[in-house]
Amino acid sequence: MTETTLGIILAFSASMCWAVGAILIRLGIHRVSPSSATFISIAAGFIFVAIIAVIMDPSAFLELNLRLLGGFALVALLSFMGGRFFYYTAVSKIGVGRATAMGGAMPIFASILAVMFLDERVTIQLAIGILAVVIGVGLIVTGPTQES
Repeated sequence: MTETTLGIILAFSASMCWAVGAILIRLGIHRVSPSSATFISIAAGFIFVAIIAVIMDPSAFLELNLRLLGGFALVALLSFMGGRFFYYTAVSKIGVGRATAMGGAMPIFASILAVMFLDERVTIQLAIGILAVVIGVGLIVTGPTQES
């Protein structure tokens, strides 16, 4: 199996995990607040990832330095804590479908930031993909709501 094939399989697997997670969030958010749900999911995720990381490469922890820890702490604040809290709150307010569609706008922001800060090139495929995401998110978000 090539690296590209494995990457595609892993990306689709991640999407499936996130989709199942979104459904579970909607089921559980009726019982706890979004902030409690965020805390529980981050704590459980940390324990799971820490165990897997130690099993897969225990020496990797010895390579960490303050700069790396600071960078990953910033990622945790923005992505795991901030993004997850906002997403859980959105699910509780507008439902899984619409909140997930809005989360689908992430490639737009990631692509723009990658071009600005990482010197990535804008290709025709990237431009068409961003346009498709914008149209898809627009269609879902502006469509009729289905309150549960």
